[in-house]
Amino acid sequence: MSDFMEALENCGLTNMGFTGPWFTWERGRRVETNIREYLERGVINSSWDHCPLFLETNSSDRLNRRWHFKFEASWLLEESCEQEVTRLWKEADGPVPKKLNHVCQGLDVWFKDIYR
Repeated sequence: MSDFMEALENCGLTNMGFTGPWFTWERGRRVETNIREYLERGVINSSWDHCPLFLETNSSDRLNRRWHFKFEASWLLEESCEQEVTRLWKEADGPVPKKLNHVCQGLDVWFKDIYR
């Protein structure tokens, strides 16, 4: 963890803080075996005040989803990957989570078409 903190410092990034529960992951019900951790981190640079961003990570839509998107690093070897991401992003409308969902679904179809 100290190496990670050093890397953040070298990049001029600081923890942006959070609101909500102190622990985002918990395991064990008994006091002597209970583990609580704060897993999520958001970092910012000194120009943060010029581009605020609101992220909501506790969405009920996530809980109802059966399909889970996984980006494969090997897709970056395909020449059309970047063009496909750009096209899908531009054709999507609405807030960022909705646009990301559109890109994920589109990439899933794109990947299946390429490897047929």
